[in-house]
Amino acid sequence: MNTTTTYPSHFHGAAKQRGVVLFIALITLVSMTLAAIALIRSVDTATMIAGNLAFKQGTTAIADAGIETGRAWLIGNAGTAVLNSDQIGFGYYANSMDTTDLTGSMTPLNPLDDVDWEGTNPLLTIKGYTLPTASLPATIRDGSYTVSYIIHRLCQVSDEPLGSKCSTYMQTTSSGSTKGGGGIKGLSGVQQGHYRITSRVKGPRNTVAFVQTIIRL
Repeated sequence: MNTTTTYPSHFHGAAKQRGVVLFIALITLVSMTLAAIALIRSVDTATMIAGNLAFKQGTTAIADAGIETGRAWLIGNAGTAVLNSDQIGFGYYANSMDTTDLTGSMTPLNPLDDVDWEGTNPLLTIKGYTLPTASLPATIRDGSYTVSYIIHRLCQVSDEPLGSKCSTYMQTTSSGSTKGGGGIKGLSGVQQGHYRITSRVKGPRNTVAFVQTIIRL
């Protein structure tokens, strides 16, 4: 005996509706999953950027150690013939070397304008001076930071004393008082040169910062 079951028409409609709801739910679930992944990546990126900025700021602050070390070396040799010529071992050059690329980038087929900041590239002739680890602040003596500096005297040429080919300043001093009708007194002066100190710091995550200053002495 054959039995045929007949379902009401509204039953088929409900089944179709449940199928559509399931499909929409799956699409919604996938969309929410993708949104969650995007949010996690966004947070990770923001955290990484904030961390890199913190490293950058810390590295820039440490660069002052290079500036102060270079300044102390200049003051220690002020007024001597030492400053008239290049002192490569101390990162000092008696001319401005305006074409030098101080960022340390390697120019293809022309290594003459690149700076060997860490003294590890024998192909480069322009050398920076790297501070000994013991001279760094105690908190960064773990080898994660490398501080170097290079000094340029703002002159067109080396091997000459300060003169017309240099950026100079005349520090004048009065040889006497003109008060009381004593007449005009001559002014004596000391010619001072300008020196550019560039400090470079390499820190964690390959963070690199440069600080540059010009001093007169």
